[in-house]
Amino acid sequence: MRMVLNRFSYGPTETEGILVCPPLAPLYTLEQPWVADERSPAGVGYQSCVPDGLYALIPHVRGNGRRTYCLVNEALRVYYEKPEGYGRYKCLIHKGNVVSDTQGCILPGEKRGILSGERAVLSSTRAMDALIEVLGFEEGHELLIRPALGAQYKEGITND
Repeated sequence: MRMVLNRFSYGPTETEGILVCPPLAPLYTLEQPWVADERSPAGVGYQSCVPDGLYALIPHVRGNGRRTYCLVNEALRVYYEKPEGYGRYKCLIHKGNVVSDTQGCILPGEKRGILSGERAVLSSTRAMDALIEVLGFEEGHELLIRPALGAQYKEGITND
């Protein structure tokens, strides 16, 4: 299955989007803002959302036992395992509510809201559980991340 994440806001403190994964109702997403890295098109590790593009989704179990998905696109230097040289790794889709709950990962939620004065996604555990149920926690799924109409995205600097 190919899911689509339409990012509608690339803000200075967060990136927001709508995740489409039929048959689920659209989910909202929250990520860190885009922070370019002059050494890599993947953005600054632990501080930035991943760049727009097509990613393979690899099932992953975190140290706490929670099931997640890891984004992989080697052309964009986003890997499952720590790479030699520059690049990002273990960029996940996992539960969380506010930007401080992530270090370069995507947080899904059933609703948008405000928590302690910060933009948030709500009902994140339910959203993550629903994704795992629909995808079957299996390989072979993809995530296309793209800007929604009118969203501003600044591409990272590459070393090509």
